[in-house]
Parts: sequence; C-alpha cells; structure tokens
Amino acid sequence: MKAIDYFDSHMKGILSQIQVLDIYFLNLISIIRDKPVESDAIKNIINASLISGYNLLDNLYIEEEFEYFENSEKIKYAGQHILFSLYTALENYFVKKFREYFLYKLNNSDSKLTERILKIISFKSLKEIKYNYSDYLNIHLPSIDVIYFSQNKCNFHPKNSWEDYLFYQTFETMLLIKV
Repeated sequence: MKAIDYFDSHMKGILSQIQVLDIYFLNLISIIRDKPVESDAIKNIINASLISGYNLLDNLYIEEEFEYFENSEKIKYAGQHILFSLYTALENYFVKKFREYFLYKLNNSDSKLTERILKIISFKSLKEIKYNYSDYLNIHLPSIDVIYFSQNKCNFHPKNSWEDYLFYQTFETMLLIKV
C-alpha cells in the first residue's frame, strides 16, 4: 500500500473523531443557549461527512460557551487526542513516503542492502525525518510555507509551517465546511 493510502485511512479516522466532537459541541451549544439542537447540521455531519464550522470560527460562539469549552476537560482531552492522531498520521506518512522515494532512487541497487540501510535510518521525530529527507533525498521539507486562516479565539494557532502544514491542509482540502 502506498504512503498516501495509509494517510487517507488515517484521515478518515481523524475526520470521524472531529465529527463526533462536532456533534458533541452542537449539543452543548443547544444546552447553553437553551435552544433546540441543530438537527439539520447533525444530519449533514452524519450523512455527508461535513463539519459544522464551530471548531474553526470564533464568531459563532458566545462568551459563555468559550468559558465552558476552555474549562472542559472532556473537550481538551478529545482535542489533544485528535492532534496526537494527526501528528501520528503525519509522521507515518513522511516515513512511508521517504521509503518510497528512497527505493525509487536506489531502484537498480542491491535490494538486501537497500533494506538494511532503511532499517538503520532513524525516524524518531519530525526533526530526524526532516534531516533524512534533506540528507538522503535532497528534499528540503522546511521550505514548505503555508498561509493559514485562524481567528483570535480559535484553538488552532500554528507555531510554524513545518509542524502544522499538514494539519491545516487536511482541514482545507479534506473537509467540506458548512457553517
């Protein structure tokens, strides 16, 4: 299986996690606002693989909701799990893609030697992965730069484009956001 296929599989699972949390958010919002649950939004999330947009746009919340969400351990842990899953998917993708590029580059080489070399190359962190791409494949991943959209009270504030590039690209390209 190709690296992108593994990544797509991870992303489907992460999308499911986001959707479950989104449905939870919609129910909490209805309780806080003392209004009926947005059943059409929930149907769209369940049937059409959409998300509501509440997890990206701060102007959809009232102050009381922000305070509740900031203090909710359930939401914090769920969000941390999604970020950890995304980090794992990113790391796995880069390791598997490195293997594909490396095998292609050494296509005419001794396959046993190539496999032994791949076994000793370390992929323990994104920093090592980035180094391996540069050193072995002459691919400079730190040159990736991305313009991202984030609002003041949004929980997504990337430190740099290398660590958060794929996270944003996943939201932008994979999810059809309906507000």
